[in-house]
Amino acid sequence: MSRVPISPASSRHPFHRRIMGIWSLVDYRTQGPGSQPPRFPLGTNPRGLLMYHPEGFMAAHIMKPPESPSHSRTGILKLHPDSDSDLIGASHRFSAYAGGYRVAGN
Repeated sequence: MSRVPISPASSRHPFHRRIMGIWSLVDYRTQGPGSQPPRFPLGTNPRGLLMYHPEGFMAAHIMKPPESPSHSRTGILKLHPDSDSDLIGASHRFSAYAGGYRVAGN
């Protein structure tokens, strides 16, 4: 595998310095027009990480937790699904992105 060269994000930009690092998702909502109440596409307790690297790379991983998490007999959350339908359900609740970013403007 080879590294794809990209232009680094401008580390001199004040916003760039403020977003650098790893962030936990605390809320994910959409707001309709007017006085419509917000919608929560990932539920009211979403999970996620956003990562910003100084060389202009970023990654986002977000998911809607299952309604009733599957636990093992020890009470620890299972990392492997029991069935294909569990796996399909998990794939509908998870989204990820990785790529470059740049900070532009003021």
